[in-house]
Amino acid sequence: WNRITNIGQDVLADMGGIYTLGVQPGTVERFNFIRDLKCSSSGFGIYFDSGSAFISVSNNIVIGSSQANWFQACIAASNVVANNIFAFSDTIQLRLPSRDKHSSPSRFERNVVLWRDSIFGPSDRSFAECSFADNLAWSYEPGEVTPKMRGVTVADPCFRDPEHGDFSIVDDAALRKIGFVPFSLAEAGRRRPPVFTARLPPVPPVFLPVKRPDEGCLDGFEENSLGPVPKYWHIGRTSTNLVCVTDRLAATGKKCLEVTDTHADWTPHFYRNVKRTSGRAKVSFALMVEKGAKPCVEMRSYRYWVAAPGPIFSIDGNGGVHVGGRVLTTVPHDKWVRFEIDFELGSARQSNKWNLRVKVDGEVDEKFFAGLSLHPRFRELNWIGFISNSQNGERYYLDDFSVE
Repeated sequence: WNRITNIGQDVLADMGGIYTLGVQPGTVERFNFIRDLKCSSSGFGIYFDSGSAFISVSNNIVIGSSQANWFQACIAASNVVANNIFAFSDTIQLRLPSRDKHSSPSRFERNVVLWRDSIFGPSDRSFAECSFADNLAWSYEPGEVTPKMRGVTVADPCFRDPEHGDFSIVDDAALRKIGFVPFSLAEAGRRRPPVFTARLPPVPPVFLPVKRPDEGCLDGFEENSLGPVPKYWHIGRTSTNLVCVTDRLAATGKKCLEVTDTHADWTPHFYRNVKRTSGRAKVSFALMVEKGAKPCVEMRSYRYWVAAPGPIFSIDGNGGVHVGGRVLTTVPHDKWVRFEIDFELGSARQSNKWNLRVKVDGEVDEKFFAGLSLHPRFRELNWIGFISNSQNGERYYLDDFSVE
């Protein structure tokens, strides 16, 4: 009978509304209401971490987790999850990594799973990790492809207003078919303020000082020391000494980032995490590319395991700028070129399109390419990466990076 709400707050990570670890025969989790567990990376409503086993989970409601409403780690097994409601996780409703071959599968039965603007998660291959039986799944997203797998029926459960937390039943026909037993969590949670904390000030929104991930982003690399590992950027582990701050060739100021490509495929690569969820976003930066260098710029809605591609373009060894399999324009080598990308974010956006502006420093004219296709699931901006596709020591340079 716990009410667990508003934790993580987009700052903390690797946490659960209810978290377990290890073999726990006889453990029961029931009649709990878990809502709005928002984490900066991994966070789950009900979280079976490694080795969690012999646990019974029933008559709980989990709604609005940022990563998944239910997660079972690869060496968690022999659990029973029955007669629960899992609804409206931001990313994926159920997450099941491959099960350790020496463990027994858990059972997932008579549960109701609901979502909008995300995905269900498991498929028939998940039977190797978990046994599904008599579950009901329903998407409120128009035109959403609903899951077709054993042990899952696709039907509207006919709750009164589930997207606002009202799970009272209007018509129980679909629920009766799967053997779901109705329950109420109206009494869950604290009924009155506790005596010992009654005079304490309210809990702050986050543990300050914390730089929120959605604050402004402007980086000309001027505050960095010369050498590898620039502040605020994440470098692929084999790329550390190939992405360095240098004091030569800067577009503005005295410093920029130098990338030396000596590996095949996508290495070296580096990226920056941001968070933009609504409105219009503009990403701009300057690149100087040597002949033969092949950088690729990519943006993603990347919410832990589930990624949706955003705007992406690449430059070939001859300076051709590629988008969607075609060359839009050609940029000169050994000159700073300004790129500006803008697009809408949020579930209410009007268009699945993005725009690209390209301008060479010192030249008057700019080139503008409008209406480039955007993946429909790209609804927020979480990740901006620079990927390198040559391998013979070619260099390119980055400066004046900005997200507005």
